[in-house]
Amino acid sequence: MEDNATTSAVRVRFVGDPADDFSGPTNVSMFGQDFEKGEFTTIEDPTLIRKLRGHSHFEVEGEGKVKATNVDRDELAPLGLEALKEVAHAEAVPFEDDTTKARLLKAIRAARKGAARNDD
Repeated sequence: MEDNATTSAVRVRFVGDPADDFSGPTNVSMFGQDFEKGEFTTIEDPTLIRKLRGHSHFEVEGEGKVKATNVDRDELAPLGLEALKEVAHAEAVPFEDDTTKARLLKAIRAARKGAARNDD
C-alpha cells in the first residue's frame, strides 16, 4: 500500500553543535545526504525531513533559527583554534596536532573541572 500523502521539499542546513558554540566540521554527511555548514540543501525525502527536523545540529528554513543550548559560557568559546592551543599549552592540557576546536574546548574544560575537584 502506497502512502498518498504528499510532502513538499524543504531546505535544511547544517549549523553545527548548538551546545558548543555551533562548532563542527565545514561539511558533513548525514543519512546519505551531504551538507555544507551554513548552506541550505533542498530535501524531498519525507523520512529524511522528519529526521533532520528533530536533529539539534540542523535548521529547517522557515522554522526559526537553532538557538545555542549551552548557557554556561566561559571565556573559551569565542577563541579561535590557535588561541585555544595556546591556552592548552599554558595549562598543560594534552591534545593532538590535528585537533578541532570542539575537542580542544572539551579537553580544556574537562582539565579545569578536574583541577577544581582536586582543589576541594
